[in-house]
Amino acid sequence: MILDSLNNLKNYIGEDLSPKVNEFLETPVNKLVFGNWAELDENAKLIVLNTSGFKENTFEIHKNYIDFHIPIEGFDTIYFGSNESKKAVNEYDEKLDYQLFSSTALSQITMGTGCFIKIDPLELHTNQLNSENAVKLVLKIKHNG
Repeated sequence: MILDSLNNLKNYIGEDLSPKVNEFLETPVNKLVFGNWAELDENAKLIVLNTSGFKENTFEIHKNYIDFHIPIEGFDTIYFGSNESKKAVNEYDEKLDYQLFSSTALSQITMGTGCFIKIDPLELHTNQLNSENAVKLVLKIKHNG
């Protein structure tokens, strides 16, 4: 996990993706479409969210994608789970690159606008948008590891 300033995002996602993500960041929130994946290229996709499916002690992992959570309005809290106490809730879905686990929270970070968090594959995480008007982008980039 890495927390950094939005000004440094291009250092993590590269020069090619940066303008595509900036288009979303510069679009007024009332013009954004929520809940649909936008394919940015063959290795990256982005979704705009104004809801979260937060359920206490339930965390997700991804095996093939790195997540970048970017609040654009309000606050987003990311919780990280313990690998020591994790128990699978469902089978890994290869198509969605997604699996749920029950676990206990080890730490949490609450972010506002102007920053992002990078979540690497296999990091147990969940999020909770903290206000009625909270909006965030989730960028997924294929992991080459």
